[in-house]
Amino acid sequence: MIVTIDEKEYLRLGLLLEQTFPEAEIQMVSSVINPKGTARGNEFARVDEYIFFVKFGGISLSRTNRDMLNERDYALDEDVRWRGLARTGRKGLRAHNPGSWYPIYVKTDGSGIQSVGNTVWVGEPEPVDVPEGTVAIWPPRANNQEYSWSVVPETLRTLMEKGAVRTGRINLKKMSVPIYYLSFNQLAAIEEGRLQIVGKAEDGSLELKFAAGSRSAAPRTIWNMTSHDAGSHGTSLLRAMMPDRRFPFPKSLYAVEDALRFFIKEKPDAIVLDFFSGSGTTAHAVMRLNRQDGGRRQCISVTNNEVAADEQAALRKAGLREGDPDWEKWGICDYITKPRIAAAITGKTPDGEEIGGDYKFTDEFPIAEGFEENAEFFTLTWL
Repeated sequence: MIVTIDEKEYLRLGLLLEQTFPEAEIQMVSSVINPKGTARGNEFARVDEYIFFVKFGGISLSRTNRDMLNERDYALDEDVRWRGLARTGRKGLRAHNPGSWYPIYVKTDGSGIQSVGNTVWVGEPEPVDVPEGTVAIWPPRANNQEYSWSVVPETLRTLMEKGAVRTGRINLKKMSVPIYYLSFNQLAAIEEGRLQIVGKAEDGSLELKFAAGSRSAAPRTIWNMTSHDAGSHGTSLLRAMMPDRRFPFPKSLYAVEDALRFFIKEKPDAIVLDFFSGSGTTAHAVMRLNRQDGGRRQCISVTNNEVAADEQAALRKAGLREGDPDWEKWGICDYITKPRIAAAITGKTPDGEEIGGDYKFTDEFPIAEGFEENAEFFTLTWL
């Protein structure tokens, strides 16, 4: 379940969700929806809203090529990040990893590692002899503490045979020799084709790049995406689709699309229930997701047909009341939700004009192309 809320009620909503769904895993995300900020007197200008994700059972979170905090597209990354071999911090102390205290013999000509020494156990003397043409590099020492390497000698030798160990810039005057390695998960990624070997360096270490489309990122809890601007991709988009109709604070189409993608990307037959559908953004977003992967996801949009308070006064003065056709035609469902969904599918405004402009970001194409979708509308009448 995905719920959005502003800062006035997010605390109350969070408590209600925890009380109502104690078995669920609940996480809140802050999403920037108005980078310009909404001024509120003697207050901070509001730029964001909050999204609660309430996860039930075994629902899994799909990774994508963006982390949602930066515009960076991880799918375009080719450089593979090697891990630092030195292990620091409390868990990296020698006392916790006694088998990972040993010398690594680095060539004095700066060409890399010559060999790996054996474990020196606590209380044993450190060897003073080193292979000719090398210097011994030990795990870090700092603040009267001794730390460790990330793996034991046997493992490091195995990794070296695979080309999975390398050095950074060597400065023997300062005894600065950063050493890096590939984890077993990264080696498995090579076997699976997610990492590609493009060559070998002079020291025998592998040169790697990510395979096309294999790079992904864990989404952050702060979303700061240009596509989530509710003004540009909510209000302005709705105005292009229905030029003579207004709806207060519609959400960015792409923000809703992103929120759904994390949970139904791998579910092409998912059914999405939107029980406060408003302007129909969720149904529109589901159509876009279907177009991107040929899915057959369905969206059930539920809304009342409430007429805005200021319009109600004028209609009552004209002698109309709820249920009258001339009243109901101004309600949110008949005036906004249905026409917006129809406009999205047909690519035409309620007046039959082709909608100008293009969809952006994940899938770019003219809005006038519409979608290969079906929609049925049902009205539940008063009893």
